[in-house]
Amino acid sequence: MDVDRLKDAKDLFAKGTLSPEDKQKIQSHKETFPEDDAELAAHLETLNVSELTEYLLWIPFNRFQNLEILGEGGFARVWKATVHWPGADEDELYALKEIDISMSPEVN
Repeated sequence: MDVDRLKDAKDLFAKGTLSPEDKQKIQSHKETFPEDDAELAAHLETLNVSELTEYLLWIPFNRFQNLEILGEGGFARVWKATVHWPGADEDELYALKEIDISMSPEVN
């Protein structure tokens, strides 16, 4: 992975950028899918960004509902979908990006 791109990605998640509420929300969601956290950690380690584990959440694809494509370009599609979390009053809206494997040499 290009060193500058890697640094830029890591800088997006600089320590202290999340509010305590956001940190708690991520931790709570991680507890919903504890077995998937190990898979996320393995992928992030492969990409040499393991320090981002505490900021990211692996949501199994089958948990996404109401998938709708928002746009498509030469190398990616962007979708929107919702997830219903246990105990939540409303579904949460997420954006998903599907990248053509040819545009991702880091994971080949």
